Amino acid sequence: RSAEEGVLLEMIAVADDLERALAARPADAADTGWSQGVALVAQRIRDSLARFGIERVDPTGDPFDPRFHEAILEIDAPPGAPPGSVVQVAQKGYRRGDRALRAARVVVAREPVEPGA
Repeated sequence: RSAEEGVLLEMIAVADDLERALAARPADAADTGWSQGVALVAQRIRDSLARFGIERVDPTGDPFDPRFHEAILEIDAPPGAPPGSVVQVAQKGYRRGDRALRAARVVVAREPVEPGA
């Protein structure tokens, strides 16, 4: 199982790289064969991960859970966000069943700090 999860984590890293490449493409290149090919490969990797029971997790707005989230920063809670909630996702997480395969790296809201306190 450990070896299998290692391979799955490598596939996730490749999928992340492909998605970054697609996000960085120029607007006038969206319909090129290259761009469509990269999008197709990224989708095939996501489909393969799904067949192994891997689910991508976007915890924006969820309460922080250290089993599934890695806090990289804490900021004053913006309007409408309760303290202790995830307000931004720096890197999406992946889970397999009820376990985190890769924790999401997140920014967490905290009680606003009073000036001069």
